[in-house]
Amino acid sequence: ALLEDGTLPFQQVCMLRHSLTWIASLGLDAVGDHAWSLRDYLAKRLVAARHDNGAPMCIVYGPPPGATSEEVGAVVTFNLMTRGGEVISHASVGEAAAQHGVDLRWGMFCNQGGMRQALQAAHGQAAAEIFDPCWHPPEVHVSDGYINGAVRASFGFASQFED
Repeated sequence: ALLEDGTLPFQQVCMLRHSLTWIASLGLDAVGDHAWSLRDYLAKRLVAARHDNGAPMCIVYGPPPGATSEEVGAVVTFNLMTRGGEVISHASVGEAAAQHGVDLRWGMFCNQGGMRQALQAAHGQAAAEIFDPCWHPPEVHVSDGYINGAVRASFGFASQFED
């Protein structure tokens, strides 16, 4: 029989007990603090980055740098900006990062409602398609003049500042 969509990753499942034991030995608080500190470090660097004309290189969505680990998890959602203030395609950023071995997610992150709220809060409006639960964002980053996605960096116990 062929494997179907949703087949469990049985090799990884076999290691689950060992993985949980190892994480418990590190301490859940230590793992959370480590991942959050990486998030805060990146968020601060992204917010501070400027083009030579002083324009921001990035817009960060969600809680600002310095927010506590109780306010935000170990993820940073953002879009890169041109020196003229236009958003650079999230697909272009994600694909370029992948070519350089940087693992990012881009698009809607399977959360159209949350992305719609973030984009509306930051930019005033969002693409009408975002309201359609069956719509999947294309590789373009703007629909009807509105941004339709972002880039996300996620951190965990194995992430390092050098990453």
